[in-house]
Amino acid sequence: MIKNCTFREKTEGLNRIQKGQIRLILVDDDQDVLTIIKSCLEMHGFQGIGLSQSAKEAMKKIKSGNFDVIVSDHKMPQLDGLSFLKELKKNGCSNPFILFTGETDEEISSQALRLGAFDCLSKHGDPETVYGELASCIIKASCHTKNEKCEKTKIKEMLHENFDNSVFSDLEIKLILECHNQAVKLVDQTKEALARRLWHITFSSESSERKSKRKIGEMIYQKQNLQTRTIH
Repeated sequence: MIKNCTFREKTEGLNRIQKGQIRLILVDDDQDVLTIIKSCLEMHGFQGIGLSQSAKEAMKKIKSGNFDVIVSDHKMPQLDGLSFLKELKKNGCSNPFILFTGETDEEISSQALRLGAFDCLSKHGDPETVYGELASCIIKASCHTKNEKCEKTKIKEMLHENFDNSVFSDLEIKLILECHNQAVKLVDQTKEALARRLWHITFSSESSERKSKRKIGEMIYQKQNLQTRTIH
């Protein structure tokens, strides 16, 4: 059960004005729970929060409004959180979706992530920790969206420069962006593997004489440190 929010306002991450610019919609069939979540997030600096008591009502608001992040409960009548997420994806909604639920079944969280949820958080626990994590997750989700939009803009500009007479759909640009991100991850992993390999080669090829001298030097250094501490 969600308890009333009694913690002080947090100021980590974005400042109050920046948080207020994040357009957020909360979805939960319990009006009291919605009020509590809204109040807690407002204490964190979020403003103009949209509220919906059903997934169907929320979908109408999302179509007509311009929200950055969606936070939804799972256990709701008509459409539960997972079904809601499926419908959003089917309709081409790319807004970050955070499942904020009182359910303890890990399979629900796993399914949500497989369906494309940004994250899954539990309503249970100390209110300060619970809402602190929720606020932090909302900020991360919003930043992720803005970064992705920025990357899309860069890719559109690059395509326009290199393919003057070609028109690319949003889906094609999204696929190009995904390939780009995967390539970046691969390069980063390759760099890390190369660094580990070089480190291993450097020290494995060290001569026995050098290893002995290095160990003696380390022992002398440790002994000097110990003597210094004893004197003081």
